[in-house]
Amino acid sequence: MNINFKFIVNLLTVSLAAINLVLISNYIIYPIIDVDSGYYLAMAREIYAGKVYFHEIGIPYNPLSIVTMGIPYLFSSDPDYFWHLLVNMIVFLCSTKLIYNILSFISKDKYLNRFYALFFLLLCLVLHGKHALLEPLSVCFQLIALWLFLKTKKDSKTLQILLVGLFIALAFLSKQYGLFIAVPIGIQIFIDKKNIIKKILLLGMGFLLPLVVFYTYLSRYNVSLPLFLKYILGQGLEMDQGNGTSLETTFFTYPMDSLYILLFNLYILLVPYLILKYFKKLNNNKYLFIITCLISFMVLYFANYWHYYQYIIPYTIILYVFLSQNGEIKKKSIILPLVSICFLSFYALNSLNKKENVEKYRKETELFLNKIPERSEVFLSGPSQLFYYTCKFKSINLKNIGYTFPNYLFPKTIVNNLKTGSYIVVSEKQFNIYKELIEKYSINEILLNDKKYIVIKKE
Repeated sequence: MNINFKFIVNLLTVSLAAINLVLISNYIIYPIIDVDSGYYLAMAREIYAGKVYFHEIGIPYNPLSIVTMGIPYLFSSDPDYFWHLLVNMIVFLCSTKLIYNILSFISKDKYLNRFYALFFLLLCLVLHGKHALLEPLSVCFQLIALWLFLKTKKDSKTLQILLVGLFIALAFLSKQYGLFIAVPIGIQIFIDKKNIIKKILLLGMGFLLPLVVFYTYLSRYNVSLPLFLKYILGQGLEMDQGNGTSLETTFFTYPMDSLYILLFNLYILLVPYLILKYFKKLNNNKYLFIITCLISFMVLYFANYWHYYQYIIPYTIILYVFLSQNGEIKKKSIILPLVSICFLSFYALNSLNKKENVEKYRKETELFLNKIPERSEVFLSGPSQLFYYTCKFKSINLKNIGYTFPNYLFPKTIVNNLKTGSYIVVSEKQFNIYKELIEKYSINEILLNDKKYIVIKKE
């Protein structure tokens, strides 16, 4: 490689590192809690207070990510949000190192691998990386599984397949979509045609091990095997509608969001061309990387949220680097990622968290606490779920309702779970529906972002 090209890539890598450092520092200094983060951390608080996941807590998500982001509760009953977010950032950094390790199986150019690994980190930080969410840990375990699988292919240590299965299970137990990585790895085992039965058995044993441990724990509370399977497959909470992921959204629901994602990942446009041009020249790993990339897009069937792309971008980057190893394209291959980095940097630096936004969240929390006492039993049907966390509200029925997003439950279901002295917070439009369902109540009002909400207390 030309020394000038290497110098340019190293310079770009340093610039990427600086941008990532600015973003991480900003997110930690001025942390903003979003709807999902408040929901997950309210659940984490219940877990670390001694409630049994699934058995006592109604939730459609597997537990490992929520348990992990809740680790600060081990050291304090009321840790600062900073510590939860710091856990998230550590996971991102681990995934970045894993991407680098995986790329090292593909390319001997360490400086290019560093560049793409930091490009991956920048994408993660921009795609809702400022919030504590489930996806980062699930993706991290997926990447460990993929890295170990590539390692077994290189070292011919078949027994390591057991660990591959174990980390696939951990990815699944972090969030159900983590299971997708099992498909390309399973297919590649059949394509390799070596010790197929032994590898599949080891993979299955490794996968079952964490599930058996988790089931053994829940069986102490008389949770049956069919009920356990229902829980881990995302059916742990009975909903009136929807599946806990999205309602009435498709890939085209948010066209501007999709456009942003494309601008951030322009290199994807070149991938089909590179596959057609170089397919016959590629080694046997081409099936693994192509199928992994294609399978990762399945997550968009469920919803088109920015943070869902965290399941996709590792595998599009890995495939792109794999396809662009040919000498005639390698130097040119960084052009499209570079253009995307320009878009990403401009967007990221213009959307930095600000002190006034943090102050706004604090004032909104105070508004709620002026109307509803801290630790009251509350259902938020309109205001953000983040107030469950910031106001330390309890669920009106932790086992059957949890902290569920309101559009998954009918008003009648919510009211049927209200006890005397508990609250519902609804929009003005919803109030007419609820007042017909509650026999005796008192009301109050909260003005939030120029929108009026009615606080209903069951008497």
